[in-house]
Amino acid sequence: MRNYILVLLVLFTFQIVIAFTLYFQDATGQADSLSHKLLTLNENDIVRVAIKQDDAELTIVNKEGKWVFKEHQNIPIEAHKINVIESELLPLKVSWPITQTQGSHTRFKVSDESYNKQITFTSADGNMETIFLGDSPEFKQVYARIKGQDNVYSIPFSSFKLTANLTDWFSKSLLAVSEISEVKSSTLSLKKNEKGWELESDKQKMNNELIDENLINTYVEKLNALKVSDIAELSLTSSETISVKTVSGYSYTYEFAKQGDNYYISRNDFTHWFELSKPQYEDIALLQFDKFLLKESEEQEEIISE
Repeated sequence: MRNYILVLLVLFTFQIVIAFTLYFQDATGQADSLSHKLLTLNENDIVRVAIKQDDAELTIVNKEGKWVFKEHQNIPIEAHKINVIESELLPLKVSWPITQTQGSHTRFKVSDESYNKQITFTSADGNMETIFLGDSPEFKQVYARIKGQDNVYSIPFSSFKLTANLTDWFSKSLLAVSEISEVKSSTLSLKKNEKGWELESDKQKMNNELIDENLINTYVEKLNALKVSDIAELSLTSSETISVKTVSGYSYTYEFAKQGDNYYISRNDFTHWFELSKPQYEDIALLQFDKFLLKESEEQEEIISE
């Protein structure tokens, strides 16, 4: 009798497991069948993206396969920003909306008039699609709505990744240069040859034995790693100038300026000034002859100068 009851219990448990399995498979299948792309434009056809946030607006356009700023086309965009659009936002799929009422649009900050961010995509044939990003219900989630629709979705996206602030988008290392073979200022020059670096001022050529090549390499590395912090919409007069040549034959002219407690840099292939930190200004712009000498050779330098 006990064995009979045990068998019945096993069969009953087995039937429950099968029932739950079939139920969840069916629910998952329904969700998959209802899943669709949030944005319907083909990502390969998009040629313009405009982001509005508060009073700011930023627009990027695709020119011959390359994304550039509409207003500052020679300033490079950080590649990871484009990746956020192409790999994270555009492919997003949704299924069930959390609400379909117009009254919820303002509450979740995804209405036409009240939103955290408005992003408009334009295709090559002129079709446009706008998405509103609103409040965040939880970490790495944000409410979203497509303009012209009532459905509001909670999507897995961090809206801080896409802002209307130009500073967040452009490459801060756009003025860095590598493979440097020569650096010149108004008072001295550094030249690299097969033996190493030569240091020459407007008055003398320094004996290689008195040069600390590690100090020169450190200076060159700072040019390799140069980073600006922001674009400066200013008209400035340069106080220091250096020219740089590379092994590949490229030549650049850097200008430096100081205004109050702020420091700036520009390069001949860009039309803008950029903000620079004080340590970088002092390390790169202020070239001094004794900056590259062995410490024990300072007295020798005085003798040579005489």
